[in-house]
Amino acid sequence: MGSSHSGDVRDYWAAKLAFAGADGTEYVVYLSPPDAQWHEYRPVFDTAVHGIRLRE
Repeated sequence: MGSSHSGDVRDYWAAKLAFAGADGTEYVVYLSPPDAQWHEYRPVFDTAVHGIRLRE
């Protein structure tokens, strides 16, 4: 399976949070919406970040 791309250029936002748990496991939360829709997607990123619970 593949994906296609029309070659159009678009502005976008990228938000990334990377961290490691106490056991060394690495995690990343990444979101990249179109610039015009950032205000709609930012709450999704915030919810994901604030919902992280790691075991100690």
